Amino acid sequence: MDKKPVIELKNVSKIYKVGDEEVKALDRVNLKIYKGEFVSIIGPSGSGKSTLLHIMGVLDKPTTGEVYIDGERISKLRDEEIALLRNKKIGFVFQFFNLYPTLTALENVELPMMISGLDENERRERAEKLLDEVGLLKFKNHLPSQLSGGQRQKVAIARAMANDPRYILADEPTGNLDSKSGEEIIKTFKHLNEKHNKTIIVVTHNLELTKYFEKIIKIRDGKIVEVKDNGKK
Repeated sequence: MDKKPVIELKNVSKIYKVGDEEVKALDRVNLKIYKGEFVSIIGPSGSGKSTLLHIMGVLDKPTTGEVYIDGERISKLRDEEIALLRNKKIGFVFQFFNLYPTLTALENVELPMMISGLDENERRERAEKLLDEVGLLKFKNHLPSQLSGGQRQKVAIARAMANDPRYILADEPTGNLDSKSGEEIIKTFKHLNEKHNKTIIVVTHNLELTKYFEKIIKIRDGKIVEVKDNGKK
């Protein structure tokens, strides 16, 4: 494992204004993530899990503190540089899949590559390869409405891999699924982590699924209260 962290948060706080009140979603968080780690973030509802993930994914900015991606300080980057970083380095998976309903599974996976300007034949070939990797190649021409929840989430995972990101961040990816489908999704992430050495960070409320992860980060009231090595890999 690399000695230098690939994602690092230094004294990160995030404060939201709700009316006249200030809500501290994150409170002076320090965190290091290393290349190839398979990480779970757990904690009660409202603990700051999703806020932490969004800041690591540069979807949100901290109120105070610094975020570093591959050693680069995010606060120094312009908005267009941040957008490029997200597109090239980070793949996202969300609870409600966020697939385009009028596009087939194959077209949904192709979309990020289309935005990146990849040649049509190249992106079609890569999209088919990714769908095959998550076990859905035979469903490539299906619309999301023709797929189960678990299948839709696997399409979303394939799409997150489209531009070969260094990191995959998943926010409650099993939250909308039954327990069997949820376990399949975590196993899919684990496969990608082990085969491609992808750094994968997953927010989950399901403690049963934490057995698959290498590192477990517990958060409560906006603070990291424990970082546990789960003895995997």
